Amino acid sequence: MQPSDITPFIRATKNVFDTMLRMPVSFGDPRVVTSHEPQAHHVSGIIGLSGDLVGAVAVMFPKQTADLVVRALAGPSADTDSELFADAIGEIANMISGAAKAQYEGKTISISCPSVVIGTGHQIHQQSNTRSVAIPCKAGGHPFDILVSLRKAESVAKSVAA
Repeated sequence: MQPSDITPFIRATKNVFDTMLRMPVSFGDPRVVTSHEPQAHHVSGIIGLSGDLVGAVAVMFPKQTADLVVRALAGPSADTDSELFADAIGEIANMISGAAKAQYEGKTISISCPSVVIGTGHQIHQQSNTRSVAIPCKAGGHPFDILVSLRKAESVAKSVAA
């Protein structure tokens, strides 16, 4: 994975938080991670990618940040136990992934419907031949992470042939 592979997700996250949530977002330094690292997240919205790039993107929130972000998108009636809460997390992941996908010029990329995982201490694993980069973020001073796990589709064909 190249730095240029995560830039669209940084831009897309900034755009979604600025325009849809009206929340300023800041970014820390991206870092390569392994899937077995412990996470301090309570809610994750996950989108699969296929086509010229294969992998997944997860928007991972601690509970307090998830509550804040969902209320900014869906209003105060979206409490943690409502279906609207999970739908809003999925929609945030979908908006970020869709906006990032549009920035990959000359590549064919499809995104899946979002999946949402709720529960303290959950882990997200990627395939062993896929690199993952965590992008630390803060929205209104509240932390969350974007986890980008991508590889070129050619890597899939080579690993299957091996």
